Amino acid sequence: MTKKKLKSKLIAGYGKKLLQLRKDFAFTQEKMAAIMNITLSSYKKNELGKHLMSTSSLIALHNRLGISLEWFLFDRGEMSWKPTETGSTEKQVSDPFTMELNEMISLMKGIPLIHHGIMLHFQELKLKHKELIQEYWQGTGTGETTAAPTPAPAEPTEPSAALPPGPAG
Repeated sequence: MTKKKLKSKLIAGYGKKLLQLRKDFAFTQEKMAAIMNITLSSYKKNELGKHLMSTSSLIALHNRLGISLEWFLFDRGEMSWKPTETGSTEKQVSDPFTMELNEMISLMKGIPLIHHGIMLHFQELKLKHKELIQEYWQGTGTGETTAAPTPAPAEPTEPSAALPPGPAG
């Protein structure tokens, strides 16, 4: 299967999942678009499998509806929600990947020091594994990007080089 056909198949699969979610929750397309912070036109293209969803839309599905990203993207684990008799939803985050991701995001939002530390470590990892990351993006066919990611800032030669200058004196 060619890369283009694989990409189309993946996007169509995500569209089917969006349709399934919308029907399971008994939401309109307008409501789903609002949940995902996108226009109705964009939502319709996503649901029809004609357009790849943005990362922020996926995160919105996860944060607002409790949808497991591992289920949505990779067909692993449970959808992570169950409707109750009243029609509301109860989050059932059960897969370790989603639980760790939720914890990391919560800590990053609440504690700036954690946010900056994780982002610094992430940038260092991107520099250290630049070729591996480029191979990944070129081989995934996800449409996120086919070009190399934006280069990270130059790696400091000494740990103190990454810190802002202290007070004069």
